[in-house]
Amino acid sequence: MLSSHKSSVKMNTLKTVVSLFLLCNPVLSCVTTIDRYAWVFDANTDTLISGISTPEKCLEECIKSDTCQGYTWQHQNFVDICLLMKKLRSLEYCGDSCSSGTTVENVAGGCTGAADHIIDEVTTTTVQDCWKTCVQEPQCTSFTWFNQSSMFKETCFLFSSCSEVQDCISCLSGRLLCIEDYIDWTTSYPTGSSSYPTGSTSYPTGSSSYSTGSTSYPTGSSSYPTGSSSYPTGSSSYPTGSTSYPTGSSSYPTGSSSYPTGSSSYPTGSTSYPTGSSSYPTGSTSYPTGSSSYPTGSSSYPTGSSSYPTGSTSYPTGSSSYPTGSSSYPTGSSSYPTGSTSYPTGSSSYPTGSTSYPTGSTSNPTGSTSYPTGSSIYPTGSSSYPTGSSSYPTGSTSYPTGSPSYPTGSSSYPTGSTSYPTGSTQYPTGRPTYMSSSVGPTGSSQYPTGSSGRPTYYSSTSYPTAASSQYPSGSTSRPTDSSSSYPTQSSSVPLPAQCSNYKLLDDVTRSVNSSHNYYCDESSDRYTSPDWVGTGYYRVVPPAGNFIADYSNGVQRCGTNTVGYLMDQHHQEAGREINASVCFKGTSNGGCDRTIDVKITNCIDFYVYYLIDVFLCSSRYCSTEKLYYP
Repeated sequence: MLSSHKSSVKMNTLKTVVSLFLLCNPVLSCVTTIDRYAWVFDANTDTLISGISTPEKCLEECIKSDTCQGYTWQHQNFVDICLLMKKLRSLEYCGDSCSSGTTVENVAGGCTGAADHIIDEVTTTTVQDCWKTCVQEPQCTSFTWFNQSSMFKETCFLFSSCSEVQDCISCLSGRLLCIEDYIDWTTSYPTGSSSYPTGSTSYPTGSSSYSTGSTSYPTGSSSYPTGSSSYPTGSSSYPTGSTSYPTGSSSYPTGSSSYPTGSSSYPTGSTSYPTGSSSYPTGSTSYPTGSSSYPTGSSSYPTGSSSYPTGSTSYPTGSSSYPTGSSSYPTGSSSYPTGSTSYPTGSSSYPTGSTSYPTGSTSNPTGSTSYPTGSSIYPTGSSSYPTGSSSYPTGSTSYPTGSPSYPTGSSSYPTGSTSYPTGSTQYPTGRPTYMSSSVGPTGSSQYPTGSSGRPTYYSSTSYPTAASSQYPSGSTSRPTDSSSSYPTQSSSVPLPAQCSNYKLLDDVTRSVNSSHNYYCDESSDRYTSPDWVGTGYYRVVPPAGNFIADYSNGVQRCGTNTVGYLMDQHHQEAGREINASVCFKGTSNGGCDRTIDVKITNCIDFYVYYLIDVFLCSSRYCSTEKLYYP
């Protein structure tokens, strides 16, 4: 109970910290930083960076990211780490060596509304400075910053509310993400808590108890609440009305149709019995291991039984007899039953009607279609011949080893034959007539050794080694000689799926030679580019050009404000995908305003690019007809 008390105190402390902060600052609208608490981290979506020495530098990393909503800085085990949150969830206590905060939620357009919503207007050179000014202003919850191309050049408007938004091409807006919005002020509990508040109808992960009125119980509980229809793992009992029982139970409930492991009895109506039972229930058609008897109606008998039930068609091991109607006989029997079509090992005879004969027999029964081992002849009507025979019977479709000929109807020929039968799909290796032939027998899907061509039948999926410049339909490779093309299903140049599944960038205003406009490669923007449909693989085609540009032709080109061009060269290896970066630049001074990671795939005759939404407008990927660095 001590750990439950501590967790509850930590959650109450979080509420107290935020509440006192707001009470001591009655005009404060939003808390954006807090010490001793960390955002819940999801390793699948969030990012961890080590070596970030201060909370302020951790905040700078969050600002650089297009997807970061908040951060947590921690000094843990002599290592400084920075956690960047793609989505804010809840806070959990983390001690003296941590600090957390939020960034901003982007707003599409400019904040507007009643005049009393405007707190102040200041001059800032960047949107980041505008945001920091809003954080420092007690009543500010939202802001709008106008860039250098606006009539309100580098002006930052601070708002107490941004309930109304107006389209704006030359501005950027945002709402502060407030920590108090992610604190549960009700009867719930924080992530990581091991206890729950009074009035809660549920319990947290890790709790060892359940709340009053709950109809379920936590993992690890050794009991279950009244009204529960199930019981926890490790329980030694089951609730009233349950039709099942827990592992380790020594009894079973009324109405159960089964019994627990270790039970020495079985319930009324059971059609089976537990391991170790010395009896079997009425109606059972089987018997337990160790039973020396078998139930009426059983079609089998237990191990060790010296008898077999009436109607059985088999007999137990060790039996010296076999039942009437048996079609077989026990091991060691020197006789076989009437009607048997086989005979025991060691028998010197075979039954009437047998179509086979025992080992060592020197004869075969009348009507047999086979012959004993060692025989050099075969019976009339046989469809096969013995090993060592130099001939084959009439009607045989095969021939013995060493035979110089093959029977009518055979689909193959013997080794050394200089001809092949009608219907053969192969030809003899030693047939000289076909050594230089470019065709095989009718129906052949192969070609003779030394052939310089393939069979005329297109079912062949391979080609001859000698001088072939063709490949047959269905081949997955090309000849090693003079062929200049690959088959459709070739695996010699494997191409990834994106080479046949991509979207098109074909807007002519995207070209580096096009003038200024307000288009943006952001799927949720008012000025979304005509050919942009969101993150995915794209191929550039005319009239836009053939490539994503690898050079800049100046700012306010490509039909946008901020131009984007590749900082990496296109590669020449077919089928390969590489990582690359795109520089976005809105002014003629300095370096890139920001960069975005993309991917480039060489599809032999063209390239495809994996591009993502640019997030800030107006920004756009520029295209070109020819590469500057081919």
